[in-house]
Amino acid sequence: MAAWSLVSRLLAQGSELGLELVFVWNRDPGRMAGSVPPALQLQDLTALEDRHPDLVVEVAHPNIIHESGAQILRHANLLVGSPSALADQTTEQQLMEASNCWGHTVFVARGALWGTEDIRRLDLAGGLQSLRVTMATHPDGFRLEGSLAAAHISGPRTVLYEGPVRGLCPLAPRNSNTMAAAALAAPSLGFDRVVGVLVADLSLRDMHVVDVELKGPPGPTGHSFAVHTHRENPAQPGAVTGSATVTAFWLSLLGAARPLHQSLDLCALRNSMSGVPPRFSVRPSLVFTPRLYEPVSPPLSLSLRPSCLSTSLSEYPLWVVLHYHFQSPGSSWLLAGLGCILVFPSSRRLLPAPLQTWDSSLLTSLPHCPCCHLDLYVSQ
Repeated sequence: MAAWSLVSRLLAQGSELGLELVFVWNRDPGRMAGSVPPALQLQDLTALEDRHPDLVVEVAHPNIIHESGAQILRHANLLVGSPSALADQTTEQQLMEASNCWGHTVFVARGALWGTEDIRRLDLAGGLQSLRVTMATHPDGFRLEGSLAAAHISGPRTVLYEGPVRGLCPLAPRNSNTMAAAALAAPSLGFDRVVGVLVADLSLRDMHVVDVELKGPPGPTGHSFAVHTHRENPAQPGAVTGSATVTAFWLSLLGAARPLHQSLDLCALRNSMSGVPPRFSVRPSLVFTPRLYEPVSPPLSLSLRPSCLSTSLSEYPLWVVLHYHFQSPGSSWLLAGLGCILVFPSSRRLLPAPLQTWDSSLLTSLPHCPCCHLDLYVSQ
């Protein structure tokens, strides 16, 4: 449903938006008949280079990202419509390495997740202690695999899974994307500490219901900041995707294809506007000289190509806050306070902020592993 809706919108509105659809590929080529003009049908995904795309949009299945995501990044930016694919740590690492190697960006659509930007800001401020996402719909709307495929539905409402999102994604790859988006929006918790709950509800034949519950650490009075959102998304009976999710994905596509002035795409995972949470990542090999484990002298600085910056920056400077992020299986830390830089759009220069410098000696004492990277957060 989502794929054909995007195709029809691009064919109808693409030219006025400055977008051109150059190919459509489907795992079953026969399904494109009658929906996609023959000239736009791509039979072999490995031949996408011949179409010269700027952005490849995946709305098929996480397996496409597992199998072809890194290869796509050789030739174009990639918008991931199945973020459950990123629960696989090998896949995430391959995408980041390919992004760094070929200079293309990976965008992740938020889909049905409500409040993505708020979750991201709270996590960035260190105010997020727990995050729980519950998705409920009729059993006909599930596409389950592995042990969940044989799950027994008992009674009008059955909890099929409750636990870390990383464990749910391979069992319900097409029904866990909202939870995966939440894990990506809250990197301090990530796939291992964000809780996903999948519920079969016989009363929700034409509805997907998503509840997002989050809490911060206890304050001075012992009480915690808490938010609970309840989203009811109409859907066709048996459909995996709700109607509002299709619209949200279209806006994510526009944000990825035409980044607004708030974006700074540096091997980015996420754009800040149109439904894609903000996170801008640079691997340490691109930033540090010499190796991460050795002292850096003179003090650390960033060297970025002008092409890294958006072409539509406003006249005001951008503050870019630098963080060091270390992640390993079962744990995640976000260490802030390494400094910030100013981006001056008029000349596209990056200068150290006058009141802050990077203490490069601090970097030698930080934990390090192949997964460590820097995060840049942008505000204006």
